[in-house]
Amino acid sequence: MKQVTIGNLRLSKLVCGTNPFYGHSHFSGARNAEYLRRFDDQMIDRMIQRCISLGINAVESSANERVVSVLTRMRSRHAGPIHFVGSTRIDETSGSRPTSRSCLF
Repeated sequence: MKQVTIGNLRLSKLVCGTNPFYGHSHFSGARNAEYLRRFDDQMIDRMIQRCISLGINAVESSANERVVSVLTRMRSRHAGPIHFVGSTRIDETSGSRPTSRSCLF
Protein backbone atom coordinates (compact mmCIF):
# COMPACT_ATOMS: atom_id res chain seq x y z
CA MET A 1 0.00 0.00 0.00
CA LYS A 2 1.41 3.39 -0.92
CA GLN A 3 1.93 5.74 2.00
CA VAL A 4 2.38 9.44 2.57
CA THR A 5 4.32 11.13 5.36
CA ILE A 6 2.55 13.84 7.34
CA GLY A 7 4.81 15.24 10.03
CA ASN A 8 6.32 12.18 11.68
CA LEU A 9 3.45 9.84 10.70
CA ARG A 10 3.28 7.38 7.78
CA LEU A 11 -0.31 7.01 6.59
CA SER A 12 -1.68 4.82 3.86
CA LYS A 13 -2.89 6.85 0.88
CA LEU A 14 -6.15 4.94 1.12
CA VAL A 15 -8.14 5.35 4.34
CA CYS A 16 -11.08 3.47 5.79
CA GLY A 17 -14.15 5.72 5.77
CA THR A 18 -16.88 5.15 8.33
CA ASN A 19 -20.14 6.48 6.89
CA PRO A 20 -21.62 2.97 6.50
CA PHE A 21 -20.81 2.23 10.16
CA TYR A 22 -23.33 4.94 11.12
CA GLY A 23 -25.94 4.19 8.46
CA HIS A 24 -24.97 6.98 6.04
CA SER A 25 -24.99 5.64 2.50
CA HIS A 26 -25.84 8.78 0.49
CA PHE A 27 -28.13 6.50 -1.57
CA SER A 28 -31.45 5.76 0.15
CA GLY A 29 -33.21 5.30 3.44
CA ALA A 30 -33.36 1.57 2.76
CA ARG A 31 -29.59 1.37 2.30
CA ASN A 32 -29.06 3.43 5.46
CA ALA A 33 -31.26 1.01 7.42
CA GLU A 34 -29.42 -1.99 5.98
CA TYR A 35 -26.07 -0.47 7.05
CA LEU A 36 -27.39 0.19 10.55
CA ARG A 37 -28.42 -3.47 10.87
CA ARG A 38 -25.13 -4.77 9.45
CA PHE A 39 -22.51 -2.70 11.27
CA ASP A 40 -22.44 -3.62 14.93
CA ASP A 41 -19.18 -3.11 16.83
CA GLN A 42 -17.94 -6.61 15.98
CA MET A 43 -18.51 -6.05 12.24
CA ILE A 44 -16.74 -2.67 12.44
CA ASP A 45 -13.82 -4.40 14.13
CA ARG A 46 -13.71 -7.06 11.38
CA MET A 47 -13.86 -4.42 8.63
CA ILE A 48 -11.02 -2.41 10.12
CA GLN A 49 -9.00 -5.63 10.64
CA ARG A 50 -9.50 -6.41 6.94
CA CYS A 51 -8.31 -2.93 6.00
CA ILE A 52 -5.21 -3.40 8.16
CA SER A 53 -4.50 -6.73 6.47
CA LEU A 54 -4.51 -4.87 3.13
CA GLY A 55 -2.07 -2.21 4.39
CA ILE A 56 -4.60 0.51 5.21
CA ASN A 57 -3.48 2.06 8.50
CA ALA A 58 -5.83 5.06 8.81
CA VAL A 59 -9.51 5.39 9.69
CA GLU A 60 -11.42 8.61 8.98
CA SER A 61 -14.51 9.50 10.96
CA SER A 62 -16.39 12.40 12.39
CA ALA A 63 -15.85 12.74 16.10
CA ASN A 64 -17.64 9.69 17.50
CA GLU A 65 -17.05 7.72 20.69
CA ARG A 66 -18.12 4.44 19.06
CA VAL A 67 -15.27 4.32 16.54
CA VAL A 68 -12.78 5.65 19.09
CA SER A 69 -13.77 2.80 21.44
CA VAL A 70 -13.40 0.18 18.69
CA LEU A 71 -10.00 1.58 17.67
CA THR A 72 -8.79 1.71 21.28
CA ARG A 73 -9.61 -1.99 21.72
CA MET A 74 -7.95 -2.82 18.39
CA ARG A 75 -4.78 -0.90 19.22
CA SER A 76 -4.30 -3.05 22.31
CA ARG A 77 -4.24 -6.16 20.05
CA HIS A 78 -2.39 -4.80 17.02
CA ALA A 79 1.34 -4.12 16.95
CA GLY A 80 1.36 -1.68 14.02
CA PRO A 81 -0.05 1.83 13.88
CA ILE A 82 -3.76 2.46 13.41
CA HIS A 83 -4.21 6.18 12.79
CA PHE A 84 -7.48 7.99 13.42
CA VAL A 85 -8.24 10.97 11.21
CA GLY A 86 -11.00 12.82 13.02
CA SER A 87 -12.97 15.57 11.40
CA THR A 88 -15.64 17.92 12.61
CA ARG A 89 -18.44 18.32 10.15
CA ILE A 90 -21.46 20.54 9.90
CA ASP A 91 -24.36 18.69 8.35
CA GLU A 92 -27.29 19.94 6.29
CA THR A 93 -29.40 20.63 9.41
CA SER A 94 -27.00 23.30 10.64
CA GLY A 95 -27.45 26.99 9.94
CA SER A 96 -23.67 27.41 9.95
CA ARG A 97 -21.54 27.49 6.82
CA PRO A 98 -19.85 24.17 5.98
CA THR A 99 -16.32 23.85 7.28
CA SER A 100 -14.11 20.95 8.09
CA ARG A 101 -11.16 20.50 10.40
CA SER A 102 -9.12 17.37 10.74
CA CYS A 103 -6.69 16.04 13.28
CA LEU A 104 -4.56 12.92 13.46
CA PHE A 105 -4.25 10.60 16.46
